[in-house]
Amino acid sequence: MPSCGARLQTSRRTWLPAAKAEEEREQVSAALSSSEQRSRTLFETSAEGIFLFDRDLVITDCNARFAAQAHRSKKRLIGLDHDKTADGCLAGAMREALAGRVATTKALGARPKDDAELWIRFTASPQRGAGGQAHGASAW
Repeated sequence: MPSCGARLQTSRRTWLPAAKAEEEREQVSAALSSSEQRSRTLFETSAEGIFLFDRDLVITDCNARFAAQAHRSKKRLIGLDHDKTADGCLAGAMREALAGRVATTKALGARPKDDAELWIRFTASPQRGAGGQAHGASAW
């Protein structure tokens, strides 16, 4: 029969790896949270207008700069389906990004406020999930 000291030794061996694994999980979680916060800050404060869209070409988020450039509120832009827009000039590049390729296009657009013509330079880049497949994309 093992002595009390031997039982304590065995108990410590199983407890220490579990405690270390928990500590590592907490460190990874804190690092991920910090990274997400930095990304969100860059997104929100960028001088470039940026929007995110899903596989259906629907805007899922955008920054204030993009809303200002589009002369629309963020609330009005989120949910906008680019597949159903009148000209669809950006949809081709958006589909390229969803296929996994960075795509850039230039188009002549109309400013919503007064229909003034303006040139748009648009780049779309895929956002990949854990499996490497593009599940959405960002554009600027």
